[in-house]
Amino acid sequence: MKRNGQLLDCTESEYRGIVAANYSVLKHANRSAAHMRAAMEPREPSPPMLLGSLVDRWLFNESTLAEHFVRMPDGIDRRTKAGKETWEQFQSSTPAGCTVIDGDTWDRAAAMVSAIRCNKTARAMFGGNHFQQPIVWVDPDTGVRCKGLLDSVLDGVTITDLKSTQNADWREFARTAASFSYHVQAAFYCDGWRECTGETLPYTFVVVESSAPWGVAVYRLDDAAIDAGRARYKAALQMYRDCTLAKCWPGYPEQLQTLELPKWALGGGPIAAGGDHPF
Repeated sequence: MKRNGQLLDCTESEYRGIVAANYSVLKHANRSAAHMRAAMEPREPSPPMLLGSLVDRWLFNESTLAEHFVRMPDGIDRRTKAGKETWEQFQSSTPAGCTVIDGDTWDRAAAMVSAIRCNKTARAMFGGNHFQQPIVWVDPDTGVRCKGLLDSVLDGVTITDLKSTQNADWREFARTAASFSYHVQAAFYCDGWRECTGETLPYTFVVVESSAPWGVAVYRLDDAAIDAGRARYKAALQMYRDCTLAKCWPGYPEQLQTLELPKWALGGGPIAAGGDHPF
């Protein structure tokens, strides 16, 4: 097959600077084009995002961990003169661009990485030579330039995605995957890899719980989920292309709409106590 993409050898900052559609933007298409456009703007990482970035760096590129993250010293009371001085000394010694991580988050990340490394199936999934692999390609249906950052690729075997979660049980994680559109990301990355290499690979999740006992599970996403995810991301790319050409990113419909409750809410039964009303 004709290849419409390539594997990149670039830094994370260089990858971030590439102008292309990515999953972090496309996943907002189910809300509105305006939400997609807003997702293109830089934003401060949330605590779960920081934890995930720390675990990724620790697991996939530990030799550079100290260049990107530093643990905040314990026991500094910045209300006291001595504490303020200690804190100022710590800040001055922290390399520029290095993210300071509080002790609790650091210890949680260490426990999660240890749990993954102790799971033989997870270790096998991360046994390849492509880690945090940047790729770029042109979607053949829309002509949109796309990019992705794949956690791990085991050549000829699988693309593997590391996910942290509160509950790694298969029933709960299936709901989480659907809620956060992980199947859309999976289809997007599988198709991107195929455009770059000609290789069709399955998609595997290594899932680690973010609290004790730091449970780890490994799941292979089925074909039905990949097909559903592909339909979703293709529709999102069409919206992305149309809005880019029109230079217009509309939000929710302006006209009056009928609101229908979900079926589970239409049955009988007592009224649940919901606390104070917002109005």
